Amino acid sequence: MAKTAFVTGCLGNLGTYITERLLSEGYQVVGIDNDARGQLLGASVLRHLDRLKLVENFKFVRADIRDFIDMEMEASCFDLIIHCAAQVSHPHSIDIPMEDFQINAYGTLRLLESVRKHSDDSTFVYIGSAKIYGENVDKFPQVELPTRYDYPFNGFKGISERCSFDQTLKTPFGCSKAYADLITQEYGLLYGLKTMVWRPSCFVGKYTVPSLLQRWEAWIMLNILRGEPVRIFGYKGKQVRDILHCEDLVNAIMLLVNEPPKKGEVFNIGGGRENSLSILECIELVRNVTGLSPTKIIYEDKRAGDWRVYVTDNSKLIQHYPEYRITWNLERIFVELSQSLVELKNVL
Repeated sequence: MAKTAFVTGCLGNLGTYITERLLSEGYQVVGIDNDARGQLLGASVLRHLDRLKLVENFKFVRADIRDFIDMEMEASCFDLIIHCAAQVSHPHSIDIPMEDFQINAYGTLRLLESVRKHSDDSTFVYIGSAKIYGENVDKFPQVELPTRYDYPFNGFKGISERCSFDQTLKTPFGCSKAYADLITQEYGLLYGLKTMVWRPSCFVGKYTVPSLLQRWEAWIMLNILRGEPVRIFGYKGKQVRDILHCEDLVNAIMLLVNEPPKKGEVFNIGGGRENSLSILECIELVRNVTGLSPTKIIYEDKRAGDWRVYVTDNSKLIQHYPEYRITWNLERIFVELSQSLVELKNVL
């Protein structure tokens, strides 16, 4: 009998990759999405449906994570639940803190409670965020180099799961994701559900729909492709993030699904130092890949919750799963992005 999976946010940047992977591995998949990204970003994710609907084992329900859970859970006991649905923008959360909390925190709690009542033998995977660490991230030693801020080369690999997220500004997005992270752990530790939490940094792929509010590297490339100015918020463009391709994130998720860790386990995941770059370095990489440069760069003040440097320490993941490898380097990621964004540049 085929395994069954329930995917929230099944048409989003990561959710589409997860849904396709599960279908390719023979799962029967029920996916829900309300196309909130279409309203926020201006490009409907429903365009992915035509392709997914060709697969016999896929059922789509257009629904909001806050409203639709019990009915589907009561009708089916799923082997696997992957929760990707979220309000995805930390700058936008500052303007909509109540809605952000309802979606990210309350929506997650509703889903967990429904799983506890109707599908308590499921494996539950929560896609969280490194944004829970807030401005504690910038309390680690840093140095300023010609094109980037970085950690001193003293063996420090980056931000691990041991980083505190107390007593620090996070934005409402970081707070709502922190609640969802903790309550997912709690349902594993207290109720015995098979839960796990991922805290990814930046992840992109061919389904990425960028905007000023999220997916900065793709937004910079899109503006360059359009011949529009690039806006940089603080830090002289030297702020650094690590980048992970969605396929590499899905590979890690499926590795843990097939070899589950202890209940309530938490993993940071990101591209690491090898896949890190600053905004200035991003602009240079876009130039190398596309042959294009920004028509203009506009420097503005930093935004609340924006870090100077964030690079993931993947040590815990590698310690538990030494076979895991990152397969997409930055150049390969940016070549694919340039191809997908050419199709989107006249839509957004």
